[in-house]
Amino acid sequence: MCFEPNEETNISNSKATKINITNVLWNDETQIKFHIAKEKSQSSVHPPNIDLIKKFSDENWVSRQTQKTVDLQTVKLDSVINKNSFNADFLKIDTQGSEYEILEGSKETLAGGLFGVLLETWSYPFHKDQKLSYDVMKIMDENGYFLADLNKGGYYRRKNVSNNTLFLGQIGQLDLLYFETIEKFTSNQKSNEEIIKAACLADLYGMTDYSIEILNYYKNYSVLIEKILNKRKTITRNVSHQWRIEKIKNLLNFQPRIPPLH
Repeated sequence: MCFEPNEETNISNSKATKINITNVLWNDETQIKFHIAKEKSQSSVHPPNIDLIKKFSDENWVSRQTQKTVDLQTVKLDSVINKNSFNADFLKIDTQGSEYEILEGSKETLAGGLFGVLLETWSYPFHKDQKLSYDVMKIMDENGYFLADLNKGGYYRRKNVSNNTLFLGQIGQLDLLYFETIEKFTSNQKSNEEIIKAACLADLYGMTDYSIEILNYYKNYSVLIEKILNKRKTITRNVSHQWRIEKIKNLLNFQPRIPPLH
């Protein structure tokens, strides 16, 4: 299932999508102004906070300027899920600042067995009236999820230092990967398919230990556990200063191959 309110972005030919929804996801069902940016992928319900972000380099804000606004109908994710009898296992939200409001309209979905959620969040208010990373973290924690991984997104550099100067700048985005806690996941009956999909999702994103914890809880998955562990074996043995080995592996980028978080 895919949501894309901007009619200029064609998702109808996507082979990965069986259900295309052209409404704006929100925490209520109403009419709302949608701000289409110069760069279409940066369009949002929340307009860019130009007075704040124009202090940064041009590539960080010029393309975010609103080119036009359109009035669009909003829907709650819960309503769409129920209407289409769609049992989701994983949710990705990348909506340029409206992630919190979408989660507010997804309470039933979060409570009903959605295992994983990947969110682009903002640590700095680049959009007017938007919620920030810590607000999103709070709502996920309140709904029985734990932070499994994160990725630092874009860095933003102020104009008061020349771009040919070597400096990092300010973090603006955090991609957050959440999974249901084991307590929440095991709190209601799960089908064999749901158990295996949850274990595979955890392993896919490098959390093999959590994958094994899930399978161990339900028993009868020893064959699958063995296959997962054999796939993840390395030639590195445990040593007394294992943290040093892990640090070297990080520096060498010697890590399990996992999908990008952005």
